[in-house]
Amino acid sequence: MDLAQEVRRRQRRLGRRVGHREDAGQRGLGAPRLVTPEEHLAELRARVRAVLEQTLERSRGVGVVRGDVTADDLVLVLNMVNGALGAAAGTSERPAAA
Repeated sequence: MDLAQEVRRRQRRLGRRVGHREDAGQRGLGAPRLVTPEEHLAELRARVRAVLEQTLERSRGVGVVRGDVTADDLVLVLNMVNGALGAAAGTSERPAAA
């Protein structure tokens, strides 16, 4: 499977065609415009950050998380874990890295 086929397969699995702004026509903006990969990643990051913020708010409310912990802190931790997992040579080493 070449790269283009893999990208299309993943796009179908995500239920959305990356590269087109599907809601543009619904907002009266005419034909959908192409969305750059950077715009798509920015949208995904914003959605993840919103989920993290909501989770933090609930956790702060019940005293599970300190009040000074931010979504940026969680993103940093997730990036560190991702780096550790990526550095592990094989899948057998990943549980130890995590």
